[in-house]
Amino acid sequence: MRDRNAYIVIHGHGGTLFDAVALPKRLLDFDCCWMNGVFHVPKPISIPLHRLLSEGEDDNQLFTALRKLAVSRMLTASLFPSPPPSGANFAEFNERSVIDNFPSFAIPFGPASRKAGVARLRKEGEEELMELLGEGANENLESLLSRLASRLEKDDGSRLTEIEAEKSLMDIYGSRELVSQLKELRDMEETGGDLDTVSSAVFYARHLTKAADERGDACNLRFVFVNYHEGLLGLSDLPPGDIYMADMPISTIPDLSGDLRVLADNGLKLVRYEDHHPYSPAHAKMLDALQKEGLVGFQAMSGPLVDPQSPADSEELADDELKCGADMVYEALVIKTAADSPAMRHLRELTHAEDFARNRKTLGKVITELIKGGICKVELAQTLFQCREKEDILRYLNDKGWYEWVQVKRYEAMVISDRFMENAQLLEIERPAVENAEFSGPALDGGSDMPVAAAARSGDQDVLRILVALAPKTKRDEPKLNIGRACEYFADKMPNLDYLFFCYGASVVVGRRLNQADASLNLSTLFKKLGTESDGGHAGASVCSPESNPDYPKNILGRVSSANFAVFCRYISERLSSELGVVVRERRNISIKPQSISASNGGKKLLYLLLGAILAGLLVLFFNRGYREKNILKENLDLFPRQPVVNPERANPR
Repeated sequence: MRDRNAYIVIHGHGGTLFDAVALPKRLLDFDCCWMNGVFHVPKPISIPLHRLLSEGEDDNQLFTALRKLAVSRMLTASLFPSPPPSGANFAEFNERSVIDNFPSFAIPFGPASRKAGVARLRKEGEEELMELLGEGANENLESLLSRLASRLEKDDGSRLTEIEAEKSLMDIYGSRELVSQLKELRDMEETGGDLDTVSSAVFYARHLTKAADERGDACNLRFVFVNYHEGLLGLSDLPPGDIYMADMPISTIPDLSGDLRVLADNGLKLVRYEDHHPYSPAHAKMLDALQKEGLVGFQAMSGPLVDPQSPADSEELADDELKCGADMVYEALVIKTAADSPAMRHLRELTHAEDFARNRKTLGKVITELIKGGICKVELAQTLFQCREKEDILRYLNDKGWYEWVQVKRYEAMVISDRFMENAQLLEIERPAVENAEFSGPALDGGSDMPVAAAARSGDQDVLRILVALAPKTKRDEPKLNIGRACEYFADKMPNLDYLFFCYGASVVVGRRLNQADASLNLSTLFKKLGTESDGGHAGASVCSPESNPDYPKNILGRVSSANFAVFCRYISERLSSELGVVVRERRNISIKPQSISASNGGKKLLYLLLGAILAGLLVLFFNRGYREKNILKENLDLFPRQPVVNPERANPR
């Protein structure tokens, strides 16, 4: 007897080699609308699409073929203008940028000629893909892709692990280069996620596998992805089965009740839901009702219960009560069972420290950097799943070259880390009075979590320091300067900081408590006010979207960049004053622009312009006959003709 399909949710986006092989098929026919020079594409496909069009080597044959398919599909939409569906979750691509990025595609502008150009581009892409992947078989592209996908599945329909899939592709093509390109294509799907969601998925998988072994059943499980605020309907195309989900804030699922009803109609049921983020009495009531209705199986919430009507009465749990999603799943399903092991216990410890940013261990930081650096989360989960002994985790990371990869990325990031200071403003506010104000304040030193008692504070220790920084942009071949690296950088460079607001424009602001001894601000409560009620997280680590707040001045600020970052910081400062009633003593611009680089580049440009002007002048003098001596003399005579002189003595007076 075979158990039902099991789908384990990891939050964020991600992919597998199976998905990479299927991507060309998706690029042939994804939803796309065009209106007024802008393409509108659904967010799930927009992530790999954006990276495909902007990242990767230009001479990569696989990527070039896929780009032709993607661009031809987008340009087809431009032949039939239509706005995106109302309220749909779409990403935007500028038509001019898409065309300008690929001049070799020779994309025509006229509607009639564009139609023929689009057909040509698609045909070229299909032919190039067939040449790369076709093995000489006489078939069309769609049947080829279906046949390749079947080679990455087992006889029972379950998918191969990433290691097994890579071996299968090597057996088919015998080309390490092509398989590496497919893995790079796979990793273009990666965004979001953290160690908590990955570890929770590992614990679910361990439990399900061991339980199936004990029953003598097959365990057909698959890791699937659900991103914050996008709902669960992306799972509705899966074959019937059971869904396991942890570490997914209920406030980030726009219509949980409606989504579960659609899933139920497709034979899918949320059999376990465990979360540790803040929730409201309305959320608790809804979950109880869904459970009674049979749409939800087991459900448990360990986060603080927050009543929007009286948020001041809501408090963060005590340190010894805090549980992350992995804690909950481990304690409920793994501990002291056949699924448990020294490796799983160690993974749980690492995850707890990472999720609450307290007593972090080196290995936990490494795994977090792997996830934030875009490693395949499914392959990572499958690797951690195999670990038995505590030492296996580090050994497996070393065997895959991941530990070394992190060290290289750290060094590369260190070289460019001063870019964190390119757009930074420091807010100094009067430290709010809180219940434990006697012990609230900066730590005794950089390596201590022991707060300074009020009697021992100097005057400036009654000031709370918040750094607001704009996430710097990096080039294609540079490591990402993300929130983890930002915390490490600012904690080292500015040890007196209490909080960091790291801004990805105005769409996402990530908040972190850098001074763990401070209890003045509850970031979860604050970020709900800066963003929306669906934002927040924990007292010391939260996320919000300021531009989603109804009071956000979109007409004034628009897209936040270095040009208007100071205005955005002033807005944040004013919101702190109005929403929390705190006194902002000073807002100071501490940005350090790369002046030497700018001056050097400016000097070079000026020199090039000067040399160009001199060269142009010499060329004109050489080739233009008008600048010959005889012609110059003639033109001067024409302009100032000589007058005959009648009396030479009067013409030359003395």
